[in-house]
Order: sequence, then structure tokens, then C-alpha cells
Amino acid sequence: MRDEPCKCSRTHARIWFHGRQAYAVNVKGQDILPNMVEDELLDIPEIEMKGFVSQFIKTSPGTQDKLIVRTAYYEDRVKNPGKLKGEVEERLKAKFNVPVEVEFISSKEAPLLAYKIQRIEKRY
Repeated sequence: MRDEPCKCSRTHARIWFHGRQAYAVNVKGQDILPNMVEDELLDIPEIEMKGFVSQFIKTSPGTQDKLIVRTAYYEDRVKNPGKLKGEVEERLKAKFNVPVEVEFISSKEAPLLAYKIQRIEKRY
């Protein structure tokens, strides 16, 4: 919530919603929401809009040791998926200051997730 005057000179408070707490993953005491990760993925040209089709993997009902993200990428833009994976992991690690693991999903699987994406996949 922000209450400082807007650029348009209005002075009312403004509220932004970051997502549902049910979709948050707690990594080393820090709650991370899917849209926070999506914002980073959308800035990567090889992922861009496919970043909306992403999932978090929960490995524990409480705090977990690393952030695990599943997402797709544009296969026609990427010659070395391993290099892209490393770059995405480093970018997310720098943003959230937690260990990150990225799992790429196939382009065939991505449309199935986009229809009714399950934001969290539990592996515990």
C-alpha cells in the first residue's frame, strides 16, 4: 500500500495485490509468489510470454531449501537450453537471494498447463 501522492496529483492511498498467499512458496523464510517470478521471466526474450505458464514445486509443507520453477521457453530462439537454464537460475537467485532450480517443460506440455494452470505442484 502506498499513500504518497500519485503522479497525477491524487492523494488517495493505492493498493497493489501481489498474489494469493496459497500460491506462495516459502524458501529459507522468504515467501515468493508466482507473479514475482513471472515479472523476471517476462524480461527474458527466450521465455517472455511463456513465463506466464510457470509452476512452483513445493518439496515441503513448510520452508524449503531452494526455489524450484517449471517454465517453458521458445525453442526456436534457443540453441543451448543448458546455458539458458543457468542464466535464468542466476537471475532469479540474484533477485530473491535464495538457491534456484529451473525445470524446463516442453512446448507441447505448456498449452496444457495454460488452460488451467496448477500454480503449485507438491512433491512431498
